[in-house]
Amino acid sequence: MTDQKRNYGIDLLRIVSMIMVVTLHVLGNGWFLDDIDGITPVFGTMWLLEIACYCAVNCYALISGYVGYGKKFKLSGIIQLWIEVVFYLVLFNLIYKMIDPSSVDDTQMFTSLFPVMSDKYWYFTSYFVLFLFTPYINSLVDKMDFKKHSLMILLFVIVFSLMLMLSTMKKYDFGNVNDPITSGYSMFGLNSGYSPLWLMIMYFTGAYIKKYRLAEKIRPRYCVAVYVVCVLLSLVLKLITTYLYDHTGHYGPMISFIVKYYTPTILLCSLALFVLFAKMKCGQKTAKVISFFSSSAFGVYIIHLHRNNLQLLRNHLSGFEQTGVIRSLLYIVATVLIIWFVCSMIDKIRQVLFRLLKIRVLSEKADAFIRKIVSHTMSRYQRIMSQTE
Repeated sequence: MTDQKRNYGIDLLRIVSMIMVVTLHVLGNGWFLDDIDGITPVFGTMWLLEIACYCAVNCYALISGYVGYGKKFKLSGIIQLWIEVVFYLVLFNLIYKMIDPSSVDDTQMFTSLFPVMSDKYWYFTSYFVLFLFTPYINSLVDKMDFKKHSLMILLFVIVFSLMLMLSTMKKYDFGNVNDPITSGYSMFGLNSGYSPLWLMIMYFTGAYIKKYRLAEKIRPRYCVAVYVVCVLLSLVLKLITTYLYDHTGHYGPMISFIVKYYTPTILLCSLALFVLFAKMKCGQKTAKVISFFSSSAFGVYIIHLHRNNLQLLRNHLSGFEQTGVIRSLLYIVATVLIIWFVCSMIDKIRQVLFRLLKIRVLSEKADAFIRKIVSHTMSRYQRIMSQTE
């Protein structure tokens, strides 16, 4: 039985975005892109794939805003995610420690219990911060009219996309490849988009799309056209700047500006894909398949990004960039789909185990307990303040 009110197009985007995230990690964390020398057909093809998938994280944050706006704030949601992250960290640390005791030390075992403080996964850490602010963001969205909300979105784009890119490109010497910009430095604390601030901006935008039902007003073909044009434009700029750097030694930092979460082309790709999927209608059978796999999307992220699993991935992909365009592409696609499917099935087992252990019930009890403590503390604080007046 499927939920008739649920937007399964958004759930499908969760699946597609996670497949894209796995692709980015196979290409990047597998060192596949770094191992390609010179501008070759393999270089162009792999970077086309990288750029086409780079909007995935933005899409996830947009989904958070679209789904989260209008919902009741519950701490139990983030508590469950925390338990899931700890579960996988401890599980894989134990597995690898049994295989090779030297691969996991005691510090790693201990910090696995505190994934946010130890920053095990940047997205979960940033999302945790975003989650705590969602009631206030939703309240702000409720109180804003269309004009003010639109102006704020425009300001976000101007300041955190256009201004950031243009000001950093102008400020730093393009011939200095060791410039802090190329190593992830970012004005306004964005850290190239790997930050709670950028996720908040995307959340705010997703809530904007939902509140004013903008997805219903844009035709799918426009979304496809924007996505394709922006991907190809980014690829052309990537090839041009790489060629200039290879032949002149200049324009090095420009290369890094082209593929960032906040660059205009990547941002437009995110919005185009999001609107396209938000408009999709799914049949009942398709909805069941989508629902089955979408619930494991976060689990796929946590499993495949465990540091020891990433090392296996690097070993697996070593040297394969020299096998030609078609074979490399097929190998990457097959690797991505296998990782996604296997991790999804592992997470299904985890879901059954969590149901048996009643993790959701325990999370809700923890939520109620925390709310009770906060309410009692605030009441006491108000009494103290009233007595001092």
